[in-house]
Amino acid sequence: MAKAEGRIARRYAKALLDSCQVSALDAMQQALSSVAALWSESVELRTTILNPAFSEQSRLSILRDLAEKTNPGDTYLSNLLSIIFENRRISLLPAIAESFAGLVDEMRKILSIDITSAFPIEQAERGEIEAKLKGQYGSLARIEWTVDRKIIGGLLIRSGDKLLDSSVQGALMRAGTALAN
Repeated sequence: MAKAEGRIARRYAKALLDSCQVSALDAMQQALSSVAALWSESVELRTTILNPAFSEQSRLSILRDLAEKTNPGDTYLSNLLSIIFENRRISLLPAIAESFAGLVDEMRKILSIDITSAFPIEQAERGEIEAKLKGQYGSLARIEWTVDRKIIGGLLIRSGDKLLDSSVQGALMRAGTALAN
């Protein structure tokens, strides 16, 4: 995602966060994530909403119905979908959902940590790593695990814009850069 698109998505997410009551944040986050996932997965939905052959009103109606089914009785999601559709930003829906989740975590002082390993790590070892990270950063750390064989070995630990690279791939790249200089 381009930097400008990320900033735009964050603005929409911030506006939604500001309009929601604190008690409704979890429901909104879940509903927005569901709609964003549906948008990403459904070629039919994207094709229909982006197709100018259908009237703008019928496409807006589809989005409003989707919002009502996802989060019944809530108008904020419906309004968000209408606004981003009318402003021709509907394709940013997944980025808006991701930004919204990040803003909710920030507000609740939850630290998101993404750990990437080259191979699946046993649950006992995961528990040890998570315990150390939660001990260091607090119990409100949310840890997500992924596997990426390209890093060859070691771990990549990312939180926000901070990256701790202890991967073999990273070490090889650093060694190559050092040799080139």
